[in-house]
Amino acid sequence: MTRKPNTDLRRGWTTGACATAATKAALDALWGNGFKRDITITLPRGETPTFPLAHTDSGSGWAEVGITKDAGDDPDVTHGALIIVRVNENNSGIVFKAGKGVGTVTKAGLPIGIGEPAINPIPRQMMSDVVNEQASNYGQKPFLDIVISIPNGEDITLKTWNGRLGIVGGLSILGTTGIVRPFSCAAWIASIHRGVDVARANKLNHVAGCTGATSEKIVQELYGLSDHAMLDMGDFSGGLLKYIAKNHVPKITIGGGIGKMVKLAQGAVDLHSSRSQVNFSKLNDWCSVDISDANTALEAVERAGSELAVRVAYEARMRVLSALRGANDGEEIFQIPMIGGNDENRLSFSRSKLISIIKPRLWEILMHSKKCIEQSGYKDISNKNTIITGGTMELPGSIEFAERILEARVRIGFPSGINNLVEELSGPAFTSCTGMLLHSILMQENEIKNKSKNNNFAVKIIEKIMGSGF
Repeated sequence: MTRKPNTDLRRGWTTGACATAATKAALDALWGNGFKRDITITLPRGETPTFPLAHTDSGSGWAEVGITKDAGDDPDVTHGALIIVRVNENNSGIVFKAGKGVGTVTKAGLPIGIGEPAINPIPRQMMSDVVNEQASNYGQKPFLDIVISIPNGEDITLKTWNGRLGIVGGLSILGTTGIVRPFSCAAWIASIHRGVDVARANKLNHVAGCTGATSEKIVQELYGLSDHAMLDMGDFSGGLLKYIAKNHVPKITIGGGIGKMVKLAQGAVDLHSSRSQVNFSKLNDWCSVDISDANTALEAVERAGSELAVRVAYEARMRVLSALRGANDGEEIFQIPMIGGNDENRLSFSRSKLISIIKPRLWEILMHSKKCIEQSGYKDISNKNTIITGGTMELPGSIEFAERILEARVRIGFPSGINNLVEELSGPAFTSCTGMLLHSILMQENEIKNKSKNNNFAVKIIEKIMGSGF
């Protein structure tokens, strides 16, 4: 989506408004005294635009009018399209039909049923109101087929999201107010929402929102996703995540170029260059290389390497999880006991506050561990399987985070080799200390055995700790 500065921009008219005007003008010709030069309609909010007729034709029992869509200063792909409506008398009431260049709904999740022409509810209501009004004016019965067609609609629709929404064969007749407000975010976000609705209705387990065509292609190929699973997020990450938080899908992937992903990682919900910028000072804090003088996020990552790329991905993921969790569950509060305190002596922390405390420490520990592994010469071995201990590793997502930082398979280490540990000491939080105790015992094994050959009591104690295989 292209945006312009906030100047006085000319508004335009939706395809629904154009179709309504064409319907009214065609009925003037069918039931009245022929075609007029222009036609005025009343929109849902009371506006009364006038449309010049761009095309007219008629025959026995039918008439048709074409209105050229004017989208104003909005970069709408349907700007300049000719919206043609033919009205035919019937004996059953108002029936909407898709002519050439207007799509048909093939998937659930849209406000129009499967098999119906892609004419949204409000444009249908606007045209129905006009039919009833004209029928009353001319003393006719409101029994009509309304056939809408758009020359070149099949080609224009390739530039829209209709294919992903399951609308085939052409464009949709859209609009809620009848007015196209230039460079409005609302239409884009509304289309994202409809994409989510379609994905949910068709029980897709995995959807993706990407910022552009390049990231979309990569994500789609990486996960083997269908076109219907690809949500054209663009710059509106906030609009997508907020809607998915309230309309759950099992799995979502967010993809984008490094610049937009950095902005998402730093908390932006609108990723457009005019609405958010990269904070290079914060970016510099995320890596061990000084990139404070970088001109772009791409340059920063090229200089810092995978360390920064992984950190950006992690921070972006945490922002996404926070957005999804925040809308669903609210801000969860944890009661943390103070060291040496009783049950009444506790500190309260929000989930986000705890994350802000734990996350940087875990990052530092893992990055230091990675450097130590690289310096030790055991990097090739560690890539196969790395064992990490500590209570933090029991937190959800810690293993995945460690695997991204260390670029290796990771599993949690639990205490072993010492018998009869109580449950409180059997978790990863106590692996290191029990391991050191075990190592100390093993290092002294021979010395203790030699000194205790005639001391059955000492041997029995060691066997109790180590097991009978000592």
